[in-house]
Amino acid sequence: MTSTYDATSLAVQPNSQYLIVCGSYFWQSPKLKRAISASVLEGKDLALSINCLPWVDERDLAQTPYAECSRLHLAHLNETPLAIALVENLETDLSVDEDWIPLRSLLGCLAEPEFQLCGRAVQLRRWYLDHRFCGRCGAQTEIDEIERCRTCHHCRLQTYPRLSPCVIGLIVRGEECLLARGAKHPDGMFSTLAGFIEPGETAEQAFVRETMEEVGIVVNNLRYVGSQPWPFPSQLMIGFVADYVSGEICVDDNEIIEAAWFRYDQLPRIPPQSTIAGEIIRNFQQQMAEL
Repeated sequence: MTSTYDATSLAVQPNSQYLIVCGSYFWQSPKLKRAISASVLEGKDLALSINCLPWVDERDLAQTPYAECSRLHLAHLNETPLAIALVENLETDLSVDEDWIPLRSLLGCLAEPEFQLCGRAVQLRRWYLDHRFCGRCGAQTEIDEIERCRTCHHCRLQTYPRLSPCVIGLIVRGEECLLARGAKHPDGMFSTLAGFIEPGETAEQAFVRETMEEVGIVVNNLRYVGSQPWPFPSQLMIGFVADYVSGEICVDDNEIIEAAWFRYDQLPRIPPQSTIAGEIIRNFQQQMAEL
């Protein structure tokens, strides 16, 4: 399953499949609802039935209350053009509305290309609606015909979809790795360290700084291991593994409330494989087990 992004085109293409998006929620087509119900009744994992996704075609979209919403081209998936229908605001609480499914609940249920498309849809909706007026002079903006941006023709300010680069990484010390529990983590969940890249920093400098700020540890020998778009709300996670050099764990009691060294075969609860944190930790665990 492959997806291709058309970074310069926002025009909806013929025969598109649509995602109906409001905030970080997707409208569930009747097909998706039936698949979820069947998976529950049969005791199956949702991932076995999620292939239908919340896509609808032009005919189905016309039968919904959202047929007149603004639309944007999203990408191609296996040569099928995809688009999004942008629902601005609803009075109902979507978290308790059975017609809508949150993006976060799809994490781990979808194949990575499909989840990335859903995340991209949420981020493009936010950009499209949040920047209808210029942040500099207040004039109305328009979609650029050449680039994926909103342009103010009064002061010429161009606004692109927001992307916030972050570093995330695992510190290793022999057969141990350092894991931390953040203030926003579920109870008992430990993960890797992470933080935003500041202006003027390289990704490597940011990880060294974040490690010292959050747990008081000095690291070196950073190795890049991969990246992951993270649409909560608009991060690009850049992953590393780094070696411990010196220092005793001293948490900042702000973002990090607990941190410790864990042997690779005695790990606490960690993030799922579908996250870059979970992948980095499991890769380290596998490498140690094979020695």
